[in-house]
Parts: sequence; structure tokens; C-alpha cells
Amino acid sequence: MRPVAVTQNPLRYPLNELLGTATKVRILRTLAEHEEPLSVKELSERTDITPPGVHQALKRLRQTGFVVIVGGAHAQRHTLRWTDPLLQSLIELFTTERRRYEDLLEGIRGVFYRTSPPPISAWINRLPDRVETSLEISLLGDAESLTDSVQNLRNALTDIEQQFDITIELHGYTRADLPAVDSITHIYLAGAPVSDDRGSKPGAHHRRKDLEASRLSHAIADLIRRDPSLVSRARRHVEQVLQTQRGPASHDLEEWRNILETYSLNRLRGFLSSAGERSVRLRQSSPFSVVLTEKEREWISGQVQTNDT
Repeated sequence: MRPVAVTQNPLRYPLNELLGTATKVRILRTLAEHEEPLSVKELSERTDITPPGVHQALKRLRQTGFVVIVGGAHAQRHTLRWTDPLLQSLIELFTTERRRYEDLLEGIRGVFYRTSPPPISAWINRLPDRVETSLEISLLGDAESLTDSVQNLRNALTDIEQQFDITIELHGYTRADLPAVDSITHIYLAGAPVSDDRGSKPGAHHRRKDLEASRLSHAIADLIRRDPSLVSRARRHVEQVLQTQRGPASHDLEEWRNILETYSLNRLRGFLSSAGERSVRLRQSSPFSVVLTEKEREWISGQVQTNDT
């Protein structure tokens, strides 16, 4: 692409400089999501941009006057100039961007809950890294109904594809050919999280699975303290699943519904962190990992990785 031949007045067109690169947009988006000022290291961790890249972008953003430094030389942090009307509009744009993504996921979840026969579980394999890349979704179903379930879902997702101008690829699996699934990093859309029980000795596998579930449950307990709305989201999910699915798996969800409706936040957080038999058993059908936002999953993944070291 050829460079712009004629420059434009930055007073009249400040967005050229403000939003000139993806690096700047990611930094501005992160600053807009945090009222407290952030250091270069914190911005690097939250944006997945190298510290030198963050430093260089901040230097340019400070020159625009929309990003300012707070703190002394050894504790410099950066924040937005919140009172600027242009930045207020930009923050609203970031909010709309986030809501659009959440609406997409909720729309897909709604299709899965309304489609018959519903899948046992469904999750997003990989989010697109380019606008032309498909959104890949996997689902677990019974062998006798899997073909019909995949076809019905493909038909039902057409409106979502047109509304958001995306292509959705569906991959159906039975338990016999189920690939490995990461309950932390994958985005669950329906049903309960699943895992592949093959390829390891039963004792070692169950110990690893229990340890992973324990770490995830402890991180969710911490997240609930930060954002209690996670509980109401999990409760709505359980209600939706119980309206469409019945069977042995629904017994655990009935227990979760009772817990989510009757436990106080402190009691619930204690239950999630408990090593008791009931807590350990119900972790395998926890509704929380299904309703996590992308930002929450990233935070939990960071917590689990920290505990691994």
C-alpha cells in the first residue's frame, strides 16, 4: 500500500494519529477499560505487545495530548485524558465494539438452545485472527442424532452469519472421536464443559483432571469476588440448559441451580474452593466456565498459569 501523499492537519483530523496503528488502538482500548493508570509492563501484559512496542506507541499518543503520564519518574503510569469529548466518544465506541461481540456470542448460544436435538456440549475452537477467517465451532452429540443436529444448527445459524457478516464452520463429534478440549481457553456455548478421557492411564488422567478443575474453580471464586454478576449469568445458563435437556447430566445441574439460588456469595466462594466430596464432584459440571467473557477467561488463564509456576 502506498503511503498517503498529502498529510492532514492533526487539529482537524486527530484520529489519523490517534488510531493510526493496531498497536495504538489496543493500548487505547485497554486504557479505556481501566480507570486506574497503567504502567508500560501492565499495558504490555494486557495487550500482548512487547514493552518496547508499548513504549514507542505511548510516546506518540502522549504527543497527541489524549494520553497523559501520572506518577514520578520511577513509577510512571499512563491514563486517558478522560474529560476530552473526542475520547469520551471513542470510549463509547469501544463499549459498542464489546457489546457487538457479546451479542454475537449470545445470538449463537440462543440458536444452540433452541435447536432440536440440542448438542451435549458446544464450544468455539478458535476465534478468527483475520476478517476473512471462519469462526470454528465444535459440538459434541449422540452418534444417532449428530448428523441431524449439525445440519439443523447450520441452517439456524444463517441469520447470525448474515447479521454479523461472518462464516461459521461447524464440526460435530461423538465421544469416540472427541478431540482434546481446554476447559479454560475454549469458549463454551452450550452444555457442560467436556474433556478427552483417552490417551493416559486412568489414575494419572483423573488426578490431572481434578487438579485442573480445582485451579479453575479457585480462580472462579476469586473472580466472583471481583464481579458478582458471574453468578446470575451462571444461573441463567443452568435454567436454559434444564429447559432443553433432561437425563443423567441434568441431576448435577439441578444441584447447581439450588446452589446458585440459595448460597450467599461468601458461601458460594467457599464451596468453589472446598476440597469436599460434593464440591469436587460438581466441578466437572460447573456452569461458570460456559458463561465467562473473553476478558474473564484471559484473567483466569493468567491466574491458573501463575499457580502452575
